[in-house]
Formats: sequence, structure tokens, C-alpha cells
Amino acid sequence: MLLVAKFYLPGVPALDRNPVFLYYADEFQKPAPFEPDVIVAIDDVIETKRAVIDALPSQFADKDSWMGEKMQGLPPDDDGRRVHIREWLLGRDRRIATGFRALLSERYGDSSGKGVEFAEAFEHSEYGSQLSAEKLQRLFPQ
Repeated sequence: MLLVAKFYLPGVPALDRNPVFLYYADEFQKPAPFEPDVIVAIDDVIETKRAVIDALPSQFADKDSWMGEKMQGLPPDDDGRRVHIREWLLGRDRRIATGFRALLSERYGDSSGKGVEFAEAFEHSEYGSQLSAEKLQRLFPQ
């Protein structure tokens, strides 16, 4: 992995250690369902996330974007698509919070964990650097 960069990006120095790779939560069940190693409450930054989604229509709301091709029944106008896709993406963050509520309670305490509306979850990939409990805490402080 580390040697690949010298062939594709010869002007960029090679990494001296392998980075941590994390999978973002998805809804695939095959070949293996997503099993998060860490979950993060994002209620305090959800408005920023909304603004970013709105600011990047070519990534999300254009009729030719990956989301525009994936979703059925999108409104025909740009603003309608933007709102529809933004709400679908934020609904996904709600589903993550609901689906992994026990992990939120474990991470933030029962009363705080139950109050989280939006969350993102990540699963450690075996292809990168190994993730110790200490490294996990440094990457995702509470």
C-alpha cells in the first residue's frame, strides 16, 4: 500500500506508517453486514452537515449525480432534488442513531445516548493500521 504512492504520485513522499481505514455505515448485508466499532453523535454539527450537502449540489442533487441516478421519484427541479436528497441523507443519520442506540448509550452514558438524534458509525478495516482502544480514543474523543 505504501509503495503504490511513489508510482502514482511521485512528487508526494511515501507514508512512513499505514493509516487507519474505517468503513462508513452502509445498509449492505452481503457478504457481511456492517458492525460498527465506533459511533459518534453529530447533533452539534448537523446544521453544518446540512449546509455542506446544500453547497455541493453536483455531488448530491444534480440529476446526473450518483444520488440522482440511485434514487427513484426525485423531483424534477434542482431545489426539489436538493431538499429531497438532503432529507434522505439526514434521515440516514437518524436511522444510524436509532439502529445503534445501545452503542450510543455505551459511549455517552444512558441518558445522553438516548437523546442523540443524529449519528455516524464506523467499522475498522483490517487493511489499514490496527486500531487499539487508545488510538480509537485519540481519533474519536468524547
